[in-house]
This record gives sequence, C-alpha cells and structure tokens, in this order.
Amino acid sequence: MNIRLPVDPMAEKLTETLACDMTDAIGVDHQGKITIWNQSATKMFGYSSKQAIGMSLYELIVPDHMHQKAQKGFKAFAASGKGPMIGKTTECIAKRKDNSRFPAEVSVSGFKPKGHHWQAVAVVRDISKRKQIDGVFQANQCMIDHYSDESFWIDQDGHFVNVNKTVCRKLGYTRDALLGMTIFDIDPIFSRHSWPKHWKNLKKRGSFHLESVHKTSSGKTFPVDISMNYICFGDIEYNFAFAVDITERKQAESVLGKVEVKYQKLVDSVAALPWTYDITHDRFTFLGEQIKTMLGIRPNTISHMKDWMKLIHPDDRKITAKFAIEETKERSHYEVEHRMRLADGSWTWVKNVISVEFVQNKPVGLSGFMFDINEKKKVQEALEESREQLKVSLTDTVIAVSRAVGARDPYTAGHQQRVSQLSCAIARKMRLHKQQIEGLRMGAAIHDIGKIHLPAEILVKPIKLTDIEYALVKSHSQVGYDILKDISFPWPVADIVYQHHERMDGSGYPLGLKGNAICLEARIVSVADVVEAMNSHRPYRAALGMDAALQEIETHRGQWFDPAAVDACLALCREKDFTFE
Repeated sequence: MNIRLPVDPMAEKLTETLACDMTDAIGVDHQGKITIWNQSATKMFGYSSKQAIGMSLYELIVPDHMHQKAQKGFKAFAASGKGPMIGKTTECIAKRKDNSRFPAEVSVSGFKPKGHHWQAVAVVRDISKRKQIDGVFQANQCMIDHYSDESFWIDQDGHFVNVNKTVCRKLGYTRDALLGMTIFDIDPIFSRHSWPKHWKNLKKRGSFHLESVHKTSSGKTFPVDISMNYICFGDIEYNFAFAVDITERKQAESVLGKVEVKYQKLVDSVAALPWTYDITHDRFTFLGEQIKTMLGIRPNTISHMKDWMKLIHPDDRKITAKFAIEETKERSHYEVEHRMRLADGSWTWVKNVISVEFVQNKPVGLSGFMFDINEKKKVQEALEESREQLKVSLTDTVIAVSRAVGARDPYTAGHQQRVSQLSCAIARKMRLHKQQIEGLRMGAAIHDIGKIHLPAEILVKPIKLTDIEYALVKSHSQVGYDILKDISFPWPVADIVYQHHERMDGSGYPLGLKGNAICLEARIVSVADVVEAMNSHRPYRAALGMDAALQEIETHRGQWFDPAAVDACLALCREKDFTFE
C-alpha cells in the first residue's frame, strides 16, 4: 500500500495496524487534518493517499453545507476528546473527488498518545447498495401493508420473514408472534416433510397457484387461493406469497352449483312450458297450463301480444319488443331474457328460447319454451357485486401506493394524478374501450412509483442533476416494473410503468422500444407526462406553460410521440375541452 506514515511512533504503529486489519479506515489529528488514508479510502473517495494526507477532512469529503458543523465538532474533540460522533456509529452523506454524494456509515474512535494531542480513527463504509435494498424493501412493505389480501415472505425452511397487516387481522396474531411461526402452523396443506418438495417445485417454475385453508388463532379455518412466487433478493431465497380469502367465492360456487342442478331438474321436468304465437293474425295459439298457473293467467285473458306485453316488467318491455322485431327478421332461433309478473304480483326473471317460422322469407309464427331463471340471476348479480368489490379493493391499493410516493415527494404525487386525468381524457378522445381506459387510469396514477427508491434530496434538488443522479432517476421505470410485475392486474399496469419513457423512434429508455412495440397505454401516458411536467413548477425551474408543452409534443409528433395521442391531446387542450383539476 502507498501510505505516507507520520513520524510519531504511536501513529506509525496505529497506521500499520489499520493497513493490515481495516479496509475502510481514515485517521485525523486534533485539527481535522488527515493522517491515515488507506487503499479502501482511495477507492471510495477517488483521492490518492498522497493527495489526501495533510488535507482537512471536512474540506475533502464533507459536503459544503456540513463544513461549519464539522469544524465545530473538531474543536470540541481537540479540547476534550469528545464530540457528537466520537464512540458512535452514524449515517451521513459523504463527498467524492468528482463532487458526487453517497450515503456512508461512519464509526469514530478517539485516542490520545502520551504527550500528544487527541487523534481519531474513522471507519467509513459506502452503504449506497444497502440503502437501495432498504428502499425496495420499504416500497414492498408499504404496498403489501395496504394490500387487502394476506401477503407473506417465507424463507427456505418455512419460517415467516415478513407479513402484512392483513395477515395479522385475518389470523388474529400479532406481527411479532407470526414472525416466530412457520407456514406449517397456519396452513395444513404444508408440512415440514412436504415443504422441500414444494420449494423445489416453486424454484423450478418461478410461481404457481393452489387452493388451501388458513387456520386462525382461535382454531377456525377459511378457504384461500394462494399465489406463490420465488424471489432471490440479496443472495437470499424467499417465497413471496399472496393469499386471497375465497369464502364468498366458494359460497357462491356452492349456491350456483345447487341452482344449476335445480335448473336442470326444472328443465327436465317441465318439458311443457311451451307457447306458440301466430304473427300474421296476432294471437297466441297455445299457452301451456304451467305458464298460465305461474303467471296467474285466467282463461281467455291472453289473446294478443299487447296482453302478453302487459305481463312483462315495464323496464324490459321496450328492449324486449325491439329485440324480437330485429331478431325475427333474419334469424330462425334466438333467446331473450326479461322479467315477468307472477300470480302473486312479484317479478321473476325468465328466459324464452324461441324459434321463428318463415314463409317465403317472411316470419309468420313463433314457438318457444319459457324457463324461470330467477335464482340463476340472483347468483349472477351476487358474483358481479363480488367482482365490483374486488375492483374497488384493487383501486384502493393503487391509491395507497400513489399516496406512499406522494408522502416522499409532493411534486410526484400531484404530477401522477394530473397525468392520469389527461391520459384518460386523451383515451376518451381516441375512443378507447371503457375497460382499457380504466387500466390506463390505474397505470398513469402510479407511473412514477419507482421514484420511491430515490433519495428525497434528488427528487427535490433545485439544480441540475449530475450524470450519476440522472442515471439513478432513470432507473425508476425498471424499479416500478419490478414492484408491480407480479401483481395480477386485469390491465397492463406494469408495462405502462415500464414503458412510459420509451419513444417512437427507439430513443427512449429503459428498453429502447420502437413504435407499436410500446403498448398503446404507455404511448398515451408519455404524451400526458411531458405536457403536465412542462406545464407545472418543478424544484429546479418554473412552469414553462401549456403553449410550450403543446409545441413540444407537436414538434416531435411521430418521432418521439404517438401521432394519434398527440392529435387527441392538442385537440383537447387547444379547444379548451380539458383542464387540470
């Protein structure tokens, strides 16, 4: 090692020891002058030992805004051997030769050789990678804690490494209690004997689904649908699992199964819920007795179609009549569902399976069978309500994630919300399907979620970013995709987050995709992203205004931005059909 040794024997001995035993050591005297600078320090900060020894520590590696505090600390140390960092391990920001910053962990010890001033040795470690890993863990924890279903981190031996709040609530345990338990304690499908086989299968496949039951602290069980995912993070293997409570689904399936059996029996037993109708003479030529009994029809009270229509629910009459007229023109068979009044005055859903009789391509008669499908309709409505509840839960999760980002950077939070508004307006102008717009709204609302791993000082930095800082900012697309890729959204939310900085000519990042290789939703978000960003204030500049923003996307229409999305945005903003809320 090229280390310049002090003349003092005590310092010489200390330097020799540090050179052999410590990889990250720096020594300073009572005035804050550097006396020890080993090869690790050179690698970390960029200064050679020749450049560093004899220099003031705070001038060399302490950021400018911390100089005064560092000087004050050295004065206290020189006088008494004490100081705010002596004998402690603390985290701070350090400065390299190229003026870049990085998070460091510093452990400082003081000593006073006989007849000499106080000396200090600092062990400095670059903890950038650890901070990045911590940020990803915090982002994941924030997401899973707001997720409405159970979420687990399980190690290779089946022990819980982490759980979210839903697990604690559903199972009735505290988080500390669960972290002392295993998957075998709550899920009878797994055992210590079978776990290695499950783990081997998971590692090979990457992920898989299965149904099981979970046992609460009170001994009760409930059915769950489990999604298991293999993750290797920091050289440690995990099973990252989601468990969805499917009690309602199982109940609905049971009800639906019973209804289907009942419905089949009904069909088999009512070979006669028939009717026939003469279109030419406008009269029913036959109505089965079971139909008359069910609907409470007295003899000779139903002769014409207008009499029949009175028995149909008022809200269904118009659409039923229109449907019948249109279908009988071209088709020989069709089905229609509507509500009819029963003998007791209540309403029931029925399905009519109808055949059309043609003479010289003209419909002259109808014949059909009517089935009571009221129970089936109730189950369908229950399932639809359940799907809507799941959709609301998913929306709440996205909102929670957006708020998590906003808690660190108000600029990003407001930006995401406004980009989502403009993206949806552009999509409506382009006449995209309602479901596609819903997915776009979700993706745009969290398109910058990856910024949750960035240091706050970079997000709000009032001056131009360094190349290293800008490269770190650009990584937010990849980080966002990594966070979202394993969540089963019904829309391409992860791809929107991943691709919103791609450009039509392939000049974007992170993948350099071109044209239609970029998903349409991401192309729309990229236009809205630029317009909103230029139209808003940022820590490093004032707002450039809407005119400048529109000029930007118009100039690069087809080169960077999707032409259809640009045209829709220009029309919305220039015709005053859109304003940010």
